[in-house]
Amino acid sequence: MMNERNADDADIERALAHTPKDKVKAAYDRSERLQRQRDLFQEWADLLVVL
Repeated sequence: MMNERNADDADIERALAHTPKDKVKAAYDRSERLQRQRDLFQEWADLLVVL
């Protein structure tokens, strides 16, 4: 559902706990993606409330 809502693929993969191959890059990206993850989860929660 989130792919259909044009969510970022990397954010979706992280939300599903899929680990990136480059561990160093993942460590640096974690802080940059934190707010985007929060937004993704909030959008998902809002969808669940509607359904």
